[in-house]
Amino acid sequence: GVEADKIDATWSKGRAALEDLAGTAGCSLRDEGAVRAAHVAALAKKEEEKRAATEASLTPLTEEERARFRLAFDHLDADG
Repeated sequence: GVEADKIDATWSKGRAALEDLAGTAGCSLRDEGAVRAAHVAALAKKEEEKRAATEASLTPLTEEERARFRLAFDHLDADG
């Protein structure tokens, strides 16, 4: 298949450019349903990769960090 980024970059160039892009992947735009399904699948994959990258960046706190937060909140609660 073709990556969603390449499809998005080619989309505004017209049908002929999209047909050429499809040809590089050994496909054709004649089956419109298959083209739309492939595009939706590529976008879903892109969103999943984005979600996974975000999730990976949200690392759990270390025990030391948790202890520091606990201490800070205990002092905040004591101060009122």
